[in-house]
Amino acid sequence: MTAGNASGTCSAKAPNGSPTLNNQACPAGAASTCLSGACDTGDGKCGFVEGTTCATNGECRVDACASDKKCGLLLGDACTASPANDPCRGALACDANSKVCDTDTDSDGLTDTQEKTLGTDPNNANSDGDGLKDGVEVGADAKKPIDTDGDGKIDALDTDDDNDGILTKDEIADATAAKVSDDVDGDGKKNWLDTDSDGDGIKDGDEKTDADRDGVKDYLQKPKPVVADAGADSGTPDAGKDAGADAGSDEGSIEGGGCAVTPENSGATGILAALGLAVAALFGRKKNRR
Repeated sequence: MTAGNASGTCSAKAPNGSPTLNNQACPAGAASTCLSGACDTGDGKCGFVEGTTCATNGECRVDACASDKKCGLLLGDACTASPANDPCRGALACDANSKVCDTDTDSDGLTDTQEKTLGTDPNNANSDGDGLKDGVEVGADAKKPIDTDGDGKIDALDTDDDNDGILTKDEIADATAAKVSDDVDGDGKKNWLDTDSDGDGIKDGDEKTDADRDGVKDYLQKPKPVVADAGADSGTPDAGKDAGADAGSDEGSIEGGGCAVTPENSGATGILAALGLAVAALFGRKKNRR
């Protein structure tokens, strides 16, 4: 039982891949602590790793003891596809179509046979050079490979998966460089599979620049809320001051001869102005007599 358990309480035995109970040494503690009764001396965990001698499927972590009595199935062996725990040995993969272990030369999650059918390169894990493994881009069902933009070219062979005008590899690189999420608008679609990554209604290809020069491309920035400036258009002290000034400058003025008399320059200023007009008139009369 596990250390600390109450007396008389038995702990469940550990499954393959888990440490032995109380970290007992292998193989002495295998029978009493491992569900499979097998324990690998290499890492001290229950169950044998690929290539280790076995007697039954249950002793192996991949749950498959091959005809050569070692864990992991061989090329051509019948298998059941399990992406989380492929039963085939080494660089082999279980072909979901043929249900036999086939060669996966580039270890991209697709067998060489599947890749030949799909048109991807069995010797290159990233056939279209966008940084994503072919198996990831094809999806769970190789019979129905993913074609995000529906252009007839599967994602594993398409350099612009969403057809937004920006290459998939560049969308991945831009987000990495800017240290932003690979799903900026949080809609469940990766930026390179989303034609409007930031959800602002503008296609990514139309905002490839970095207008504010903050190191984040515009198509990876969510729109910033616009804050209205109350009083910017009306009701401000300046607006009232200007209106009053304009009104006062026109009302009650006398124009003519480059001189104006207003309520503001009445009084002494007005007298001087009148005197100036009188002198000018007198001077004009004398000139006319001559």
